[in-house]
Amino acid sequence: MDTTALLSWLETQPSALTLILKAPPEALDAHPVPEKWSARQNLAHLGRFHEVFLARLEQILTVDNPHLVSRTPENDPDLAAWMELPVPEIIARMKGLRSQIVQRLRDLPEEKWARTGVHPLFGPMDIGELLEHFLVHEGHHLYVALQRSRGH
Repeated sequence: MDTTALLSWLETQPSALTLILKAPPEALDAHPVPEKWSARQNLAHLGRFHEVFLARLEQILTVDNPHLVSRTPENDPDLAAWMELPVPEIIARMKGLRSQIVQRLRDLPEEKWARTGVHPLFGPMDIGELLEHFLVHEGHHLYVALQRSRGH
């Protein structure tokens, strides 16, 4: 596993926010696709997903092979509070959580990266695989937020 590449990806992917945040505030709250999340709601989901990832990381580091709780938007009561936040607050909180994740993983000894947890959908995953899942999921929602902010 190339932890250096994963950490680089973790540190650089948020730069995609720059393009999304160029949209006017009303575009971030628009629903160009009925019954789908707006750009702001996708960003709120990502903010909450940072909290979930950090909690899962700590669980894997403190419990041997834990079964991770399924977190879908429908069964996550903590998502509602994120959905009410204005975009600047979402971004500020996400940046703070991202810094915690980066620092925690940068400080992680190489042998700890092999610790695993059982993801409810993907089964056993080591920390690197869990991080890659986080980044791919995040990339998807960044792309959708960009689409929504541009009226698609």
